Amino acid sequence: MPDEAEARAAFTMVVMPAWDSRRYPSSRYIKVAFKRDGRFEAAGLPPGEYVVAASGQNDTAISTFEPDDPEFGALLAARGTRVTVFERERASVNLRLLRRR
Repeated sequence: MPDEAEARAAFTMVVMPAWDSRRYPSSRYIKVAFKRDGRFEAAGLPPGEYVVAASGQNDTAISTFEPDDPEFGALLAARGTRVTVFERERASVNLRLLRRR
């Protein structure tokens, strides 16, 4: 049974562009990150509008996604959090858990 620290760390985050045209495998506009010190970090994103969400270890919504999957894009657009990233700035977002139903 995992201890409390492991349970808190068992989350994955995805950052994807708000626009479908930038959602493709190996896109520099897509980042998947794991929780570190209670925070996620997706460094190196180009400026733009993004949708961000997180999922827990028992939910495969993020760990099995394909960037160009329209179903996943729709799920992310409906339940994710929008954020705008500006040149040389950081953005902070309170994430919602993303779950497929």
